[in-house]
Amino acid sequence: LMVAIACALQDVVAALTVAYDILVGGLLVPILGGLVWRRGTNVGAIAAMAVGTVATLATMVVLGDIFANEPIYVGLASGLVVWVLGNNHPINLGQPYFSPFASTAYDDLRSALRLK
Repeated sequence: LMVAIACALQDVVAALTVAYDILVGGLLVPILGGLVWRRGTNVGAIAAMAVGTVATLATMVVLGDIFANEPIYVGLASGLVVWVLGNNHPINLGQPYFSPFASTAYDDLRSALRLK
């Protein structure tokens, strides 16, 4: 996919714009969410990256303007929605949930493993 995008773009500035749009629209929410939110899981992060990137690229294609800011906003919004839903899914593909009210990650791990 990225090779096709690189071949389609004839300008270095346009290629860098697409790369930065994908970086901000697709990756900013999972990166910041992983640093801030303790309940974040890899399932929510990967889903948010995929949806944010696809939403950013799709909005660029629909608008037909690489230099617009709207693709970034759409990518951020869709990534945020998928990040929250993916991390709060009850099954979440076997990922453990840790309590956001515990004092440390060590205490969360001990309680999840039911150690004393």
